[in-house]
Amino acid sequence: MNKEHFLQTLRSSVYFLGPAFIIPFIILIFVEFRTIDKEVKHNLVRMAENIPILLAEDFHDRALEPDSISLKEEMENRSRFNRYAHLNGVTWVYTLVEYEGELYFTAPTVTDDEAQKRERWYFYPYEDAPEQFFTALETGELKYSTYRDQWGFYRTIILPLLSPSGNVYAACIDLQINRYFLRVVNFLFLESSLFILIFLLVLSYISYTSYYTIPENLKKRPVLLSRKELQRIVDVQTRHLRQMTEKAQAINLQLQNALYSGKMGLYAFNLKSGDLVEVFNDMIPELLGYGENEYSRNLIAMIHEMGDPERYENLKQIIARFRRREIVQEILDVKMYDSKGEERWFRLNLILQKGDDPDRDILLILGQPIDEEKLKEQTLSRQANMDALTGFYNRHYCENFLEAQKRYTRKDDLPLILCFIDINGLKTVNDNLGHNVGDQLLSDFAGIIQNCIRKYDIPVRFGGDEFILILPHTHEKDFKELWRRIERENSRFNAIMDRDYILSFSYGYSLVESVDSETDFSAIILKADERMYHRKREMKQKGMNIIRL
Repeated sequence: MNKEHFLQTLRSSVYFLGPAFIIPFIILIFVEFRTIDKEVKHNLVRMAENIPILLAEDFHDRALEPDSISLKEEMENRSRFNRYAHLNGVTWVYTLVEYEGELYFTAPTVTDDEAQKRERWYFYPYEDAPEQFFTALETGELKYSTYRDQWGFYRTIILPLLSPSGNVYAACIDLQINRYFLRVVNFLFLESSLFILIFLLVLSYISYTSYYTIPENLKKRPVLLSRKELQRIVDVQTRHLRQMTEKAQAINLQLQNALYSGKMGLYAFNLKSGDLVEVFNDMIPELLGYGENEYSRNLIAMIHEMGDPERYENLKQIIARFRRREIVQEILDVKMYDSKGEERWFRLNLILQKGDDPDRDILLILGQPIDEEKLKEQTLSRQANMDALTGFYNRHYCENFLEAQKRYTRKDDLPLILCFIDINGLKTVNDNLGHNVGDQLLSDFAGIIQNCIRKYDIPVRFGGDEFILILPHTHEKDFKELWRRIERENSRFNAIMDRDYILSFSYGYSLVESVDSETDFSAIILKADERMYHRKREMKQKGMNIIRL
């Protein structure tokens, strides 16, 4: 063999064949880098959207200024954020707020070295912050930033979010740029092995056939890989696929364990169709007593089957806002009903995962039972809104309820009647028989009212001897029938009960046919009050005996 001739043939083959392989190879690297960049951005958005789950729901309603968060809560948040960053392979996870024109960390990851330098990192100033951080908070739009500092070169996502009370803060993730290049290097050594091998085999074949005379019947045969080479390529790809599968299985197992230990269920729905795409720890139907085939796998149908009918339309409107991409996260406390009709409470964290287009958007729903928490909340709310002596609602609740009606009143609640009631002679009973007897009179009155009103009527102790009945969906004829029932019950009470007083009261009412933001409930109550005093004067003129002789 003429060595110089063979090398010349090889150089000619590389000269003509090289561009045909190198140019597509460069294009392939560019496409892979773009794919990696898109995938990394998608993962960063997903991680940033999950950051609020790591914090107390009202954290950013309280994290508004220095020293507004306790050291204990800061340490708990730091532990969660450090673990979250480690599990997801990112460098920094943190939240920011703007205060007096500057940016401050509210819940950052903190390294051991940083923890030794200073005890508290809550509300630590973010000096020389890139302009994208300010722009994101001002516009409410998702921003990316690439910057370098003394710790490294980073790709950052800044996701503006709103706290439950409407305070703006940013959820941020920092990823070191070298992770991008590490993915590309892995691609060069693993994914492109087949590409390089084919290039070398084709190059060798052309060089060989250019140097030797090949029989005519072989010249038109295609280039084939040997069984050994083909097996080696398959082994490499299979090993890489197995490594990816094992990693996915490990991540899936970690997620399942976390959800199980936290008593949470995670559901993924396609927003366009509403169909259930994937579920981790199918906890909610299990707690409600539904078997696997006993409930629908569609989001709207599940809300209709298990949810509170009074909240159905509101939940549909929230889902519609997610579909229009108007919101990316919502936290709701919802009442659902189990298979026996008993109510259960769940806290749902709804998170939008945007796809390439709206048709591929995914709605993640993280749910956990909060029956005990809701029971405590209802108990505290009842204590704050109830009058201990009568068991009626208090004035504070009444005013809040009527104010809420101005923002949201169901059509089937109208017309609405407000009835003002004043007990006759309570001061006389207190002065002559003592306050204990006066309290007994109030309790007796409350019992009569409770026995006569409907379950959805709202009795209120407005003052010492003044009461209001809020009567939804009540026409005047309905009210007159109700009041005749109350008077009959009061007459029966005075006839059969051995009391030192005669229970009597005066009333006046106002009919409310429509409610909007301009409705003046104070004027409506005053009108009912004036009618009540008119009847009281008539009763006094006829003579009233309050204390039995």
